[in-house]
Amino acid sequence: MKLRQQVALFGFILAAVSGNCTSNDRVSDLTSFVSLSVPRSGAVNPLAILFPGCLNWHPHHTRWKKRLLKQGYAVLYLDSFGARGITKKSVMRTQVCTGNLMSGYDRATDLAEILPNIWARSDIDQTKTILMGWSHGGWSVSDFLTLVATSREKNAFDLNVDNFKAAILFYPYCGVGTKASSGRFPPHTKVLLFHGLEDRITKARECRLQAKSIARKGGDVEFIGFSGARHWFDNHTELAYDRVATLQARALIDAELELVKFSRINVPSSNDSSPDLIQLYDGVFQ
Repeated sequence: MKLRQQVALFGFILAAVSGNCTSNDRVSDLTSFVSLSVPRSGAVNPLAILFPGCLNWHPHHTRWKKRLLKQGYAVLYLDSFGARGITKKSVMRTQVCTGNLMSGYDRATDLAEILPNIWARSDIDQTKTILMGWSHGGWSVSDFLTLVATSREKNAFDLNVDNFKAAILFYPYCGVGTKASSGRFPPHTKVLLFHGLEDRITKARECRLQAKSIARKGGDVEFIGFSGARHWFDNHTELAYDRVATLQARALIDAELELVKFSRINVPSSNDSSPDLIQLYDGVFQ
């Protein structure tokens, strides 16, 4: 394993175990670092929440944002890095990716704080919320799912766990110290976990074992490994880009997005009117 890869992997472990930036370091006002893009259809939209990795936003995230908007999803991004004054890539690489500043759990609790206000919007259908995370962001999503699955019993956050219909994880850190390593996911959240089997930064084996552990506890988790694929296999601007793996992952994700948008509809009570089928199918993606 190359030295740079060893440092990155050790950093994930260090951040998870030491918790250098804990929930006590919460930023007092996150609203300035929230980005919400909404389709122009005027409809009530399902919500996709994006968590990029430790180097923050990249061109492949922009591609997903545009794709999701075209498919009728509102797209939410919370810049936990910027909220803490972390804006330079060099600092992210040396401090975040190496675990000196923040863990996935910190970003997870940031989202838990701002999400109720997003769900309260009249143009957001909170009952159809999905999460997508890459690397450090995948770790953040995993910890978030564990957080809301646990807090439902403790009432720590005012979040309806049934709203989280799906989660998409790209090569997350799944090792020692993550909340998901000893926790569980909401049983009704479909989780697709994509990992390159030649990844030397985060370990596919650890994620496969974590997926099995969560499944045994009632979670709906599917591990999908891509032979020959490496970390960042879906980033079309990097040498590690694997077009075949990316297209295979995209096909599975598109199917899940369609299922969430059109099929997983809360059954109306006797006092509710039936869903408007014209509205449901408005903006169907190509």
